[in-house]
Amino acid sequence: MITPVTVKDQLESPEIDMRSFPHNIVFVRAGSNLKFEIPLSGRPLPKRVIKGNEYIFRVRGVNKYGIGDPLESEPVVAKNAFVIPGKPSKPEVSMITKSTMTVIWERPVTDGGSDVDGYYLEKREKKSLSWFKVIKSSIRDSRQKVSNLTEGNEYQYRVCAINKAGEGQYSDVSDFYKAADPVDPPSEPTKLKVVDSTKTSITLGWVKPVYDGGSEITSYIVEQKLSGEIEWVVISSKGEVRTTEYVVSYLKPGVYYFFRVSAVNSVGHGQPIEMAQPVQAKDILEEADVDLDVTMSTQYTAKAGKDLDIMIPLKVSPPSQSSGLIMTRDESVSPSIEFSGEKSVTVKAGENININAVISGRPVPQVTWFKDGKEIDKKMMIDITTAIGSSTVFIGDVNRNHRGVYSVEAKNSSGTKKEDILVRVQDTPGKPDGPVRFTNIAADKATIWWNPPENDGCSAITQYVIEKRETSRISWALVTDKCEACSFNATKLIKGNEYQFRISAVNKFGVGKPLDSEPIVAEVQFSVPDAPGTPDSTHVTGDSITVTWTRPKSDGGNEIKHYILERREKKSLQWYTSTRAMAIIKFCDRNDTGKYILTVKNASGVKTASVNVKVLDTPGPCEDKIKISRVTEEKCTISWKIPLEDGGDSVAHYIVERRETSRLNWAIVETECKTLSCVATRMIKNNEYIFRPSMQLVTVNQVKHPSMPSVESQLILLLPLRFLVLQIVPSTALA
Repeated sequence: MITPVTVKDQLESPEIDMRSFPHNIVFVRAGSNLKFEIPLSGRPLPKRVIKGNEYIFRVRGVNKYGIGDPLESEPVVAKNAFVIPGKPSKPEVSMITKSTMTVIWERPVTDGGSDVDGYYLEKREKKSLSWFKVIKSSIRDSRQKVSNLTEGNEYQYRVCAINKAGEGQYSDVSDFYKAADPVDPPSEPTKLKVVDSTKTSITLGWVKPVYDGGSEITSYIVEQKLSGEIEWVVISSKGEVRTTEYVVSYLKPGVYYFFRVSAVNSVGHGQPIEMAQPVQAKDILEEADVDLDVTMSTQYTAKAGKDLDIMIPLKVSPPSQSSGLIMTRDESVSPSIEFSGEKSVTVKAGENININAVISGRPVPQVTWFKDGKEIDKKMMIDITTAIGSSTVFIGDVNRNHRGVYSVEAKNSSGTKKEDILVRVQDTPGKPDGPVRFTNIAADKATIWWNPPENDGCSAITQYVIEKRETSRISWALVTDKCEACSFNATKLIKGNEYQFRISAVNKFGVGKPLDSEPIVAEVQFSVPDAPGTPDSTHVTGDSITVTWTRPKSDGGNEIKHYILERREKKSLQWYTSTRAMAIIKFCDRNDTGKYILTVKNASGVKTASVNVKVLDTPGPCEDKIKISRVTEEKCTISWKIPLEDGGDSVAHYIVERRETSRLNWAIVETECKTLSCVATRMIKNNEYIFRPSMQLVTVNQVKHPSMPSVESQLILLLPLRFLVLQIVPSTALA
């Protein structure tokens, strides 16, 4: 019987280390500052200055003549040099759907003297008085998408900032927002005008609608019609215009056009804003400004009926040299793109990414962003801001899914330009690539296969963590956390139980999300094969017949090892197998170990052959009780003796398990212990534990073929722990 172990603190008396101060004396020059540190030890650690208490210190000098008068300090309170941060701004909500909202706030005005490390965001329903954190961990950015909301419920939010001093005050609570899909189209845009113009193009600009209908503006629709016509024609493709500018190309010079623009959200498009006056495509010319530097009279007198000549003298410089022939044409410049930084960006998960591209061209180019070749849309939660001369991509609280190649494309009537920038996000790995596959499924083991994750978090995969659970239970048990390959042989399964496995990849940033397998049952997954096809004789001689047949339609789920061919004479009813001899011992145990003799006899004589059989089984229990020693609050040492029964072979290693007395599940302490003791760590103070070691044989999976002493034959041994099959196949048939 294993004795329960209680984990408790090991107490140590407090000690003061004065070795740094010979004779307990500190020498200091008069008028200078004095600072010294004294190491302390003990368990639990002796208390020092207590936070919040007020203290007065005094210092006295000592020389060979004695101790001088003390100098006392002013009272001082033990506290941090900084305080908690101020309140963030009142949270605002955008991009509302029936199950999600995006909450945005501003940083606090004061950070308390320490950088703000993050925020806690809380929510509450209108019909409840309780506040709940949106996520348990702190939020790095000043915005957060809230998911899993209940459709139709109204929610309110508040947020607080965190620094080294602790949590600051919560912000003013937000207004209530209802979780529902938007139901209104947006209002009309405002301030529609001509931003630029050439002989064949017009650049339009406008301001986004005041009301977005409760949903983000996804695009705009641009329409035109000729002056004097009634019908409007849509000139922009669906989803093409995502900014508040658009270049209308291929216009006819001198022709007047009307334009109008409407906004689109997830509900549909709203009312359009229309130009009050028609415009025409033409070069924009600057108005001439003439300054006549001449002294002139502002009043002239003339008699009626007479001619009046007014001469205005102008000072004109001599002409310059001829410029040569000049062809008049529309000014048109192909787009150019330049990133304000390197073409590769590396960030850690949780940080923000800001990619800025400087874009030029005439007419003003139309800008589109792509990620890994796919146009960026609102579902990707990526903010794009485009203005004349630049375009910016902002990604808050990045994760592994944001890595990839981002491309910006600028296009106008003069051409198209595209540039790429690589974004690397250092994060934990993604899920391993599935599905999980199983082979060699037996009553007590199965081999698991999977593929590496497509996203390695920008760091090499070091190992995999494998867990299992019986489908009748909720908790997962660790199988191994040191698997370096993409396959693993899971053992110690219970026959007939249904299991589920999950695999997680590990890199230097941590453990990634797990890949779950489909449930499997621990049992042999195959049955006997179907009957082969009808035998047919293909070659007949005076003393031999060649027989052929087709394979069975089903192999029973396992590869066919061989065939048994029987024969009988026409005048006889007895079937004979002349090529094989088989002995089957079902449910064999250690007592079946020994020498087996095969005797074959026919009219020509008798032959014998022997087979040495060694049945391997699992080792027996350890001798005597388990000993527990060196118990602390975190660990203890377990030791035991070798088992009385080794199962027929040397013990390769021991597997040590433990469980808390309040639980039924056993957890692995050591999987390959080579000695008769091990140290159990990561124990919880005051918990009671029970330990058990088990053994594994050296050659449990390495059965060799023994040699045959007198008859040339082939020996095949199929040796599960409880089933032994012997097949002796002579090299020549016995007539």
